[in-house]
Amino acid sequence: MKKRIVTLLLAGAMTTALLTGCGGQGNTAGTAQNNAADNAQAEGNAAGASEGQANAADSQAGENAQNGNENTQNNAGAAQKGTASAITEEQAKAIALEKAGITEADTIAIAVKQERDDGVSIYNVDIYTADRDYEYDVAVADGTIYSQESEPVERITSTNVNTGVSLDEAKKALLAKVPGAADKNLRISLDRDDGRYNYEGEIIYGDKSYEYEMNAETGDIYEWSEELLNR
Repeated sequence: MKKRIVTLLLAGAMTTALLTGCGGQGNTAGTAQNNAADNAQAEGNAAGASEGQANAADSQAGENAQNGNENTQNNAGAAQKGTASAITEEQAKAIALEKAGITEADTIAIAVKQERDDGVSIYNVDIYTADRDYEYDVAVADGTIYSQESEPVERITSTNVNTGVSLDEAKKALLAKVPGAADKNLRISLDRDDGRYNYEGEIIYGDKSYEYEMNAETGDIYEWSEELLNR
């Protein structure tokens, strides 16, 4: 009887061991499958995220390139518009002459030079006539006149004092120094300085201004200088 009980106990123990072993293997296999599935899912998510980031980067790059092209086109258009509206020196001269109400035939010289004033690009137009001088600042961008001045030419026609050199003699000597210049090109006045009378002024001819001082008693020219008008 005892032998039979022992045999039954051994058989039950072996059955239990077998069942336990099979359950552990099943659990291990299930865990491995779950882990593999989780890893595959993680890898898929990572791949999807990377692809999404790549697509986003491509989209951003395309948008930046498009914006860059638009900015380049806008800048080019603005530059072209600015260039198209800019005026030339000849146009600036014509604007100034029209404002002065004279023609180029009425002038003895015209000087045009481009410069900047308070950050604005302008043409400085100086117009010289026998009786009056004009100065205009004309905007390069659109021909707007920013400033204007005019003043009569200082020129005496006679003197009330006795000098060693008459006015006519002084004019003749001065004009002889600038071949081609005529009476309309000469500006002259009589001044007293350091106890003596002097003829002073300038000759405007061609593209130059000639400034002088002459001793009215002796006719000696002790000061003489030349300068380009558009300098």
